[in-house]
Amino acid sequence: MTKFAPVSAAILLLASTSLAQQTHSTSNHSATERPPEEVIDFVSRQALPSNPVMIQGEISVGQVVPSEIILKPVPGNTRYQYVVVNQHRLIIDAQSRSVVRIVN
Repeated sequence: MTKFAPVSAAILLLASTSLAQQTHSTSNHSATERPPEEVIDFVSRQALPSNPVMIQGEISVGQVVPSEIILKPVPGNTRYQYVVVNQHRLIIDAQSRSVVRIVN
């Protein structure tokens, strides 16, 4: 079971502001490019944490996840990472930190 360390209110406020403002990708791949099925399957099977990261506002594909939020590796795939934010599993481009897919 994966657990996230508690995150202070100041970091969450900073993260929600940053996530809401940054919607571009700086990597060589498109934020709309579909991750491989094995990545989607792995992330979809991850348990929701008991102490989740919560931010204000909507999360959408293309948004950049702030560096204050710790990303988890996807085994066997260095191109993608994942994180659970607001009870949504997010697949993240490891290079740009942009959301490439929201998995529920």
